[in-house]
Amino acid sequence: MFPRSIGISLKDLAEIMHSYGAVMALNMDGGGSTTYLAKIEGETDLELRNIPSDGVERPSISSLLVYADSGDGAFHHAGITTEGDIYTPNSEVQFYARGVDSAGGFAELPDDLSWKLADDKFGTIDKTGSFISNGTEGKVIVHLEDNTGRKVGEGSVEIRTPDDITFRSDEFSLGFEETTDFGIRVTYQQRPVIFKDGDIIWEYDEKLGGVFENNRFTSNSDESINGIVKATIANTDISKEFALVVGKLPIVIFDYESDDINEKWEPKSVNGAQSDISIVHRDSGEPVRFGNQSLRMDFDFTTLTRLSAGAYAGFTDPVGLEVLGGTYELPGSPAGVGMWVYGTEESQGLWLRIGVRDKDSPGWKAFDLTTEEEGINWIGWKYVETSFEGYSAPYTILPSQFIRLMLTPNSFDGETIKPVGNIYVDNITVTYGTNPEDHNPPIIDSIKINDEDVLNESVINTNNITIETSFYEYEDKHATGIDFENVNIYVDGVNYLNKDGYALNITDGKHIYKMYI
Repeated sequence: MFPRSIGISLKDLAEIMHSYGAVMALNMDGGGSTTYLAKIEGETDLELRNIPSDGVERPSISSLLVYADSGDGAFHHAGITTEGDIYTPNSEVQFYARGVDSAGGFAELPDDLSWKLADDKFGTIDKTGSFISNGTEGKVIVHLEDNTGRKVGEGSVEIRTPDDITFRSDEFSLGFEETTDFGIRVTYQQRPVIFKDGDIIWEYDEKLGGVFENNRFTSNSDESINGIVKATIANTDISKEFALVVGKLPIVIFDYESDDINEKWEPKSVNGAQSDISIVHRDSGEPVRFGNQSLRMDFDFTTLTRLSAGAYAGFTDPVGLEVLGGTYELPGSPAGVGMWVYGTEESQGLWLRIGVRDKDSPGWKAFDLTTEEEGINWIGWKYVETSFEGYSAPYTILPSQFIRLMLTPNSFDGETIKPVGNIYVDNITVTYGTNPEDHNPPIIDSIKINDEDVLNESVINTNNITIETSFYEYEDKHATGIDFENVNIYVDGVNYLNKDGYALNITDGKHIYKMYI
């Protein structure tokens, strides 16, 4: 949907093909499988012109190529362009010219060209191609002429008062001092209009934030407040209102502390990958970020049958989930979703995403928590968050495929790696722009045994040991301090949190020490 895509629906495509007399037609796979590249008349480079749904180009095994024979590079005519097709009255519009040869390739523009208006009643145009509208509405035709008065290029724009105004959503949530244009779209007869300061009259409670600059709004710096914003097209009675929330705090929607809700979660996988999930308790010695439990998600890509392959975790009973107080539709108009993820050695490089549907999308959308190229690139707990910028509430969770671990042809720089392992997830959170949570874990400075610093795989030449660990809080304005009552120390899976002292008598052999803060 606009502004990410201005393509047509399958229904519209079918009607077009039928109008051409087609009895049968084949629609190629869309989404991330489709890449459109083109060299525009007068340009030298073949460039990507669409926005692949994966965010990057996928390798392609088939292409349709339309080309022309190379020209002689001699100037034939000028291609005239502007940044838009329709502008508001009294706008300034810059026209651009490119030299084109007889085959549509690049050619140098002659030096003796001049800009002319076909009808001076619309305003003026200077020698650089800058047109100034005098407010008269209609179609403005511009000529580029050589020194003999011969027209070598023609372009046009329309000057119109918009007849509609829309926003990306009917409700927005902003953090403090956040700047946005609210996804505003101004149109004339359903075609987009380029507009300027003064074309939209804004009405709102000034406690929400400062003035609109270039039709972009910045929220206040420190006050949580709700209000209504009204936008009216200047010199008309055409207006639109939306609700605005500033400073709404995040909501944790899954913390894995309810066994009834946990039972609604289940694994799923595609294209030969294998997935499994379980709930782990802090006393098991496995990673838990908050409370007593977290989600463990196991994956196995050794059995994949094709790429892309995925290991997923989600639920298939949205109604039952909501009866238990769980969340299927994300509350309000969130800015994104975040979660704490414990990365392991085996998970490095896997692409982590979530599955969500927004108001305007006909199908589900995968939102990135990591990039496809890098994937998970950390060991231990890390807070990651995706942004819903450019999309519209309400949002609903994709059943059975909410958390998505992906292996694609672009993973590991194309190297064939089929990892087996797990990750852990805790406190899945809906955010609204303001997120004063403490997302940086404390830093473990050192671990000492019998007053000697030790590293992983260190050898201790005694069975009587005293363990000492030093740690400190990460410096950040949102730091909440360390909960010393929840500092857990495990030796061989035994939690010594409430035991007297840390002096131990251990047997010969390998022992595992873990600390969770």
